[in-house]
Amino acid sequence: MSVTSFKRRGGTEEHDAHSNERHELEEKTERSLRAMLALLSPAIASDVHDEAMIELGASAEMFVEPLGKHEVQVLACALYMERQDLPMGYADILKLTDRFTGKAMNITMVYKSIERLISRGLLCQNEVVDKGGNRSRTYTIHGAGREAFRLAVMNSRLLAEASSHAAA
Repeated sequence: MSVTSFKRRGGTEEHDAHSNERHELEEKTERSLRAMLALLSPAIASDVHDEAMIELGASAEMFVEPLGKHEVQVLACALYMERQDLPMGYADILKLTDRFTGKAMNITMVYKSIERLISRGLLCQNEVVDKGGNRSRTYTIHGAGREAFRLAVMNSRLLAEASSHAAA
């Protein structure tokens, strides 16, 4: 029996309704983001705002480092675990990066990436105490982390397309 059918039989239709609402909201947000990017694409492609962008990009105070590869991978793991309705721990990141990339992320990079994401406000740390009194930490993504992840993926796609055009 699948987890979904078990949940429905268990009387958690309310949970399913909440999941459906969240999924619909995410789809609407994704459509809105695509529409917004379509509107912005001409502005992004034009040089009308370059002077202001140059000033922002060159300013040490205004420029914020983009997400690194490992940070994007950790956020991807957090989103994956969220879709499974499960908290994310270190072991989950190791397992998922191995599953999706063919090579588990280095544990040191996991710790450092999580610390950076928390300090940037993109990931939340949760303290969990089990029945035996043992403490562990789990992590969840929040709205800003979800947005930053999506923008990082879109930026990566843009850069990949640009390099494939340069190679041609």
